[in-house]
Amino acid sequence: MNLKNVTSFLMAILLPFQVFSMKANEAMMHEALDIIKHTFKVQYAPSDWKKQHAGWDLNREIEKARDKIKKQSKNKTLPLKDFHKILRDFFNSTKDYHVAITFYSTEMACLPFKVKGAEGRYFITWVDKDRINDHSLAIGDELLEFNGKPVHEVVTKLKNEEMLSSNEETDYGLAEVNLTSRIGALGFSVPKGPVKLKIKHKNKKASVLNLEWDYFDEKISPRKAPISQENTHKDYIRELIAKPFELASWPILKEANSDFEEGPHDVGSKISYIPALGKKIWEAKQSAIFHAYLFEHNNKKIGFLRIPSYHGEAEEIEEFETLISFMQKNSDALIIDQVNNPGGSAFYLYALASMLTDKPLYPPKHKMSITQREVMLSLIVLPILEQIQSDLEAKEVIGDTLEGIPVDFETAQCFINYYNYIIDEWNAGRSITKPFSLAGFDYINPHPKCRYTKDILILTNSLDFSCADFFPAIMQDAKRAKIFGSRTAGAGGYIATADFPNILGIANYRYTGSIAERANLKPIENLGVTPDIPYKLTAEDLLTDCEPLKKALLKAVDDLFIK
Repeated sequence: MNLKNVTSFLMAILLPFQVFSMKANEAMMHEALDIIKHTFKVQYAPSDWKKQHAGWDLNREIEKARDKIKKQSKNKTLPLKDFHKILRDFFNSTKDYHVAITFYSTEMACLPFKVKGAEGRYFITWVDKDRINDHSLAIGDELLEFNGKPVHEVVTKLKNEEMLSSNEETDYGLAEVNLTSRIGALGFSVPKGPVKLKIKHKNKKASVLNLEWDYFDEKISPRKAPISQENTHKDYIRELIAKPFELASWPILKEANSDFEEGPHDVGSKISYIPALGKKIWEAKQSAIFHAYLFEHNNKKIGFLRIPSYHGEAEEIEEFETLISFMQKNSDALIIDQVNNPGGSAFYLYALASMLTDKPLYPPKHKMSITQREVMLSLIVLPILEQIQSDLEAKEVIGDTLEGIPVDFETAQCFINYYNYIIDEWNAGRSITKPFSLAGFDYINPHPKCRYTKDILILTNSLDFSCADFFPAIMQDAKRAKIFGSRTAGAGGYIATADFPNILGIANYRYTGSIAERANLKPIENLGVTPDIPYKLTAEDLLTDCEPLKKALLKAVDDLFIK
């Protein structure tokens, strides 16, 4: 048998198996879509709102994903990374910042600088000095071109292809982050190789800088589908497991980001880009958890306090209480800086808010998606809670605090009301409840000892998510504070997480399990919080250490005292 005949013989034997494997891979991808569709059909609380607000339709978006799989896998095996992009596009179609999918991937790339945009121009906000010297690139330099294209064109392309198309200012902010940092675990295309930058320095001179992506390759190889007729995915539809989403629990990603210093424009940074607002007469120690100081302005003493996120425990609560007590005694008004805040825990938020009022505050109520799982949980927990007869017993069962909220007999009653409501709503035939207080907390009681009673100005921007949407909403609805800055992102519900066994690289995915309504019955989702005093960063801000912002902010402080 000659070589040509041997080749033909092998092709005749192997081709059917190759085609079958391709079809098996494609079938697994469609089965994964079935599971995801089922999750959204049963538990995606904002579904009706999304249809009303953005014309979103679950069936249509799933079919779009199926069509992409069919088209891209025609006569070939669809690469796993391409499938990940199809899934990411489906999740992005919801225009929901709480909705996302995460993959098992070690591939990522980054550049040794960060940028911030304003008015279509982009400026350097952080530089890795171990990689780049000040003569080549410095904070305040303007980035003109990225690989031969205008930077705004590159960022806009990233926004249009990789972001949600929900809040444009938020999407641009996220695209700016991803200009220099791409993570395969989030479904991004990860570049490598050289990058050519055109820079305009602060001295007006232009130069070209050649860099290379710091590239971390993929260490998890894809697997082909097993050649089997068995359905390996649909059996798990009823076994979706909700669990917290925690990207930082992945050591490879955490380690890859640990070398970078925190910059003032980073989400969750301890110190933000808000400049010093006056002569400081007191400042918290550098080792303190919160950045805070007291400054003089027009014969007034103004407090400044940064809340970088709404993640915290007893140590954060204790320090915040000490700071607020100090501000109550020593300041005439308080500025709370929560720009670039990623959100966190509702209980922690309630604990902080309780120290900023002498009257009850009323958080938004939630329409919540419920299934037998939530009903069963309620039936298990209720008998335990109903035995509680005192503050001491409540602490023994629940704990001394709920992320800062003191636990007492009333706390137990809140949970009892909540779990009974879940059962009642299910028995009434509803899978999306009528609006109800999260965990039964109808109101936030003022802290028993620590209460700030003077004027408050809260600083917001488009990279404020979730709890950072809720905090200004609560304070604005209660007329307890004025809001200064730009509209928040509009992530208006709580997050649920699901996963299922697969060999498609899917780690887990998030969806929104509730949709919150403000006092005016409007949702926070997509709408965010509109500031009382609008302000957007300008190019001049990024060139002058935010001098125009400082001027506008101090005028807003003056206006607090005009009654």
